[in-house]
Amino acid sequence: MRKLPINVSANVIPASELGRRTPTGAIDTAYYTEKVPNPMAGLIPSNPSLNGSTIPRQQLLLPFPQYTGVSFQSVPIGKQRYDAMQLKVTKRYSHGLSFLATYTISKTLEQVSMLNAQDFVLTDPTKTPLEKRSATEQDAPQKLALVGIWELPFGRGKAVGGNWPKALDWALGGWQLNWDITWMSGWAIDYPNAKQVRPGSAKLPPEERRLERWFNTSLWDDPVTGKRVPAQEPYTLRDFPTRFSDVRLPDYHNWDLSLMKRFPVRERMNLQFRFEMINAFNHPWFATLASGGNNVTSPLFGQLDPTQRNLPRFIKLALVLTW
Repeated sequence: MRKLPINVSANVIPASELGRRTPTGAIDTAYYTEKVPNPMAGLIPSNPSLNGSTIPRQQLLLPFPQYTGVSFQSVPIGKQRYDAMQLKVTKRYSHGLSFLATYTISKTLEQVSMLNAQDFVLTDPTKTPLEKRSATEQDAPQKLALVGIWELPFGRGKAVGGNWPKALDWALGGWQLNWDITWMSGWAIDYPNAKQVRPGSAKLPPEERRLERWFNTSLWDDPVTGKRVPAQEPYTLRDFPTRFSDVRLPDYHNWDLSLMKRFPVRERMNLQFRFEMINAFNHPWFATLASGGNNVTSPLFGQLDPTQRNLPRFIKLALVLTW
């Protein structure tokens, strides 16, 4: 897809004015926040924050200092690409069995954001460099789905128990098993708010992943001091991605199973028994990082939110009378 709409903030400090530092090497925050004489004093009565005798210097560095904010809505420069291989196997109903199996290998990449608002090219928006990254919830590299029905081969007219007496057939014959199974890769995780200081992938081997350490946080530990690096400095440009390419949330596994049987009562009256299990094996799905999970300054850095995002095992028994 092309020409996807994106929103752009245009009233930002130009890149050439960023990165000013003190003699010690720290970002000179005081330079940007210092109150200086306001050349617009008395000219913008409808906005008191811009109408006083002094104003923070950072406001005067903006391309449109007379406005608190300037943005462009739905600029048609975004892109998204989907590539996939899809396989499907179908068994039509015969001998009491039918099923459908689908398997998809895919990649969905998007270009709908910039690393920095300063990257927007006002004179020609189509030349704006956009970050290419995973499209989060739309990007599931692998997905397998199995659905089916199997009339168990027990009871009159079946392979087993074809001559059962009516009483035994009424209890044990005519059962039907249904299943809906889904397995799907997890979504890509947003990158931390600091550039890693050690090379390598943050993806951990499966046997090392746990709720308390879902990716390799040591890549953000200063090799000299051993301490965690600080978050990206203010008044600087971001030069690291906003989303991981290979670190993903846990995979989604779900089995929905049901067992049912029809009991004939009269010629036009039937009683159906249903035994249904949603998430039959009670597999929890943790689909988000903890609050602060991608913040290098947080004690929860690298952790998953332990809140289960899918239904726990849910069992339902039902009797349905039809006539």
